[in-house]
Amino acid sequence: MCRCSAKNVRLTIPDFLKVGILTYEYVLIKRDRSFTINLNQSILSAMKTGAIHIFTLVIILGFTTLAKGQTQQLITSSNKEQQWIVGASLQYRAANPGTGAEIKLKRTIDLHVEKLQFYAGGNFSYFFFQKVDVTPHGVMDIGITEETRSYDFFVNSGLLYDHGMVTTYAGMGIGFERLYGNRLVRSAFTGSSVEEIDARNILLVPSAGLKINTGWKISPYIETSWPLYIQKKPHEKFSGKINLGLYMTF
Repeated sequence: MCRCSAKNVRLTIPDFLKVGILTYEYVLIKRDRSFTINLNQSILSAMKTGAIHIFTLVIILGFTTLAKGQTQQLITSSNKEQQWIVGASLQYRAANPGTGAEIKLKRTIDLHVEKLQFYAGGNFSYFFFQKVDVTPHGVMDIGITEETRSYDFFVNSGLLYDHGMVTTYAGMGIGFERLYGNRLVRSAFTGSSVEEIDARNILLVPSAGLKINTGWKISPYIETSWPLYIQKKPHEKFSGKINLGLYMTF
């Protein structure tokens, strides 16, 4: 039978070094695992956003191709006089907050080029309050919840092209965006705390859309846009957005 006592246990300097190395390697493995999980989540979010925009552009190009085969010009689409256009839409993006509404006002100007017009106008959009759990996957002793809203407004201009059954357009805008709210952090060690979120930014906004010419004053449209932040991104999950709404001309 083996009898062990404290007197028989002797730790040398190499033993301490081994313990330190093993501890350091364990910390690195945990950190790398957390980084890999966050990286995978970012990649999935980017793929989801990219798929949404590709789908929207496919719809726009598909309707444009169908419209080229139409020989009959609708009354509304053949009218190239200067017009005011008011739009209202619901909007979606693969970020938090993710759903909202937008209103816009445009003025079209005839360029004296067949089927082509110039437009200029402004937009205001608001993303509704959203509460989500953003705790990193695999973390057990900390909980993070974000409660956020956001709004933006900008001026833009671009070109419209009349295909008969539909009108496609593309342009560029510049404006201001603000994300605000609270971040609730619950920790098993330090208790609960509230952090204020207030991120503001100037951004460029390229956009493209398609309007179906119904022959009436009201026409449905679909639009996609991608914000390009001039300063540092206010939120790593911000992405482009999709709008579905109605235009009214007068």
